[in-house]
Amino acid sequence: MKARPGFTLVEVVVALLLLATIVLGLSAATTKMIHASTESARSTVALSLVQERLGQIAADPAYDDLEERYAGVETGELRGVEYRRTTVISHHRVKPNPSSTRVVDWKRVMVTVEEGGREVTRIITVGAP
Repeated sequence: MKARPGFTLVEVVVALLLLATIVLGLSAATTKMIHASTESARSTVALSLVQERLGQIAADPAYDDLEERYAGVETGELRGVEYRRTTVISHHRVKPNPSSTRVVDWKRVMVTVEEGGREVTRIITVGAP
């Protein structure tokens, strides 16, 4: 009997199993990549909100009014991400030594953005003019 050209049933089943394994692996990798990309975008939004507020405060020439203008809590949405931004400003005055008449004056600014169960916090110090 003459052999016919083509694939046997075993070869076809092995090829299908191999193809299914590759497709499932690519699907899992794609899902992880999409998740990582989404998380990265959300972290970028949170960090940009923190940096934006710190930039506003650092550039504001009204040193004495920083607490009134910026301290507090605000909520909002940016690029589809809901957030809560908290700004805390503490004012510090210290004499370098007891006999000195000079006073060192600065404000510690802490901005925290909470979104999606994560938190981004940055702190800067702003000196009196």
